[in-house]
Amino acid sequence: MDTIFRRLAGGLAFALASAGGYAASLTPPELAAEVIRSTPIKSAARVEATVATDARYTYFVWYKQGEGSVAKARADTQKLVRATLSALVKQGVKPAEDWKFIHAHGVEEVRGETRKMAAELGDAAYNFTTDQIEFKPPSLK
Repeated sequence: MDTIFRRLAGGLAFALASAGGYAASLTPPELAAEVIRSTPIKSAARVEATVATDARYTYFVWYKQGEGSVAKARADTQKLVRATLSALVKQGVKPAEDWKFIHAHGVEEVRGETRKMAAELGDAAYNFTTDQIEFKPPSLK
């Protein structure tokens, strides 16, 4: 009898996770990885989560040299922050009340004289006091 209840519970958990898109039991690193996987950013060379904790999520959107722009960075970083907010809300989190820090930085790989470097294109951040996503190009920092 115990096995039947476990199977039913497992099936219910799978159904709820499938319906909502995110399982309620994802750890912050798992949630960040799922956000990256389910939020395609075609113009970027790569997207990575450098921090994923209960309070903070930080992403980097990397563009190849000559392929990045402030406009692309604005669209792509805001998309990642918005997807993270959506995933947290689906898990029952209230980002504004729980003070969630979510940042996504847009950077372009550039070649320096002696090494590869990163040119900042801007970043999007969730402001929990206003419950808004704000973008700052490099000139406003």
